[in-house]
Amino acid sequence: MRIETKIHDREIFTPTENQIISFIMDHTSQVIGMSLEDLSNQLYVSKSTIIRFCKKLGFAGHKEFCVQLARELNSFMASESELDPSFPFERDDSNSALAEKILALKFNSLNDTFAELDQDAIHTLAKAIHEHRSVTVYTSDENRFAAFELESRLENIGYNVNVIYIQNSMLKRAMSQKPESAVLFISYGQRVPAMPQAARILSEKKIPVFLITGPTRGLLEKYAETIIRIGYYEPSPKVAAFGSSAGLSLILDLLYGYLFEMDHDHNINLVKSESEWQKTENIEPER
Repeated sequence: MRIETKIHDREIFTPTENQIISFIMDHTSQVIGMSLEDLSNQLYVSKSTIIRFCKKLGFAGHKEFCVQLARELNSFMASESELDPSFPFERDDSNSALAEKILALKFNSLNDTFAELDQDAIHTLAKAIHEHRSVTVYTSDENRFAAFELESRLENIGYNVNVIYIQNSMLKRAMSQKPESAVLFISYGQRVPAMPQAARILSEKKIPVFLITGPTRGLLEKYAETIIRIGYYEPSPKVAAFGSSAGLSLILDLLYGYLFEMDHDHNINLVKSESEWQKTENIEPER
């Protein structure tokens, strides 16, 4: 049942709870991003009062309430604009309409992906990369820029990353891959013929295959030991991967975060040392 339905009968709520409801209805998008403490301070009510209110609606707590609220806002945005994830633009769209549509696509993807995300699977991938201090990333052309960003981040904290996106190189790399390897495939649509072939070679060599993919099934999954899904449906053909790219970015951000935390103190020192060196050399930091 939607939150909007649950709070429809205002008479069953206390005056304080009705105050919370009114604020949520008037500031839904802001509430989604507010912490329990921020919401408590904004409403001048205790955190325990807000938690009791969330539990009265059937949620475990404030965080679960916000996740559902985000889902409902997501659905509202999509239904209001009748947004097509593959062809979202109309001939006469204004600049603001285009901006709102792209925001909605990314919001929808982040919300759907996070709601269904297997965080344990991402952490298992992080442990494999941490153990080998390296990872080979096989990726489709569509997702290669996200893979290169991951490569840059991980190399900054001491990992060796190889990104393979040219099909002819995939089979050669798979055949030469050493058994003690961490391997990640990134393919939202699983439409690159060489990728399942490369995954089959790796699977036969007993090398665990991790796969980040979209919600639809494909041949590549047959050879993947661990599958991490971008929970957002974006069929092809399409104008661009506005939504799915946001979901992929969320997963790769989490992967990087887990790896960073595995050597937290060391990596913090690396960041600080680089910053000090840039100041010494008068180099502007990248933004």
